[in-house]
Amino acid sequence: MTRPVTARGDRVLGRGLLALANVITMAAPVAADWNDSHIFNSRWPGHARFHGVTALTMATTLSALNVWSVCSGGHDRDTVRFFAAAVPVAYWAPFFVAPLHAKYVCPIFAFSSAIFAFAASSLRMPTHS
Repeated sequence: MTRPVTARGDRVLGRGLLALANVITMAAPVAADWNDSHIFNSRWPGHARFHGVTALTMATTLSALNVWSVCSGGHDRDTVRFFAAAVPVAYWAPFFVAPLHAKYVCPIFAFSSAIFAFAASSLRMPTHS
């Protein structure tokens, strides 16, 4: 049975948005943190830098797997969509919690807010069987 053109268009749009959210989750943190202000900052203890590299590696790896999964057209679409939306949300959500701490000021709060909203909206993508 063929799908209506709009259903196929929604599916392509949904895949594209999920892939974009994951590509941003791969690239933006590496671009922001893989430098002298974070990972290579000699004033940071080695353990803090270790956690920075661990977080970047995990976000990049999981997001890369999600992009592959979304683009490969896996059989279990609901699971693919769930994880493709959950990884960006899980990565960016702490940027909303951190500013609640009185001593912490998040310099990229506006950017992370936009990314979080974008990723969270992908959780509500319509499902087409």
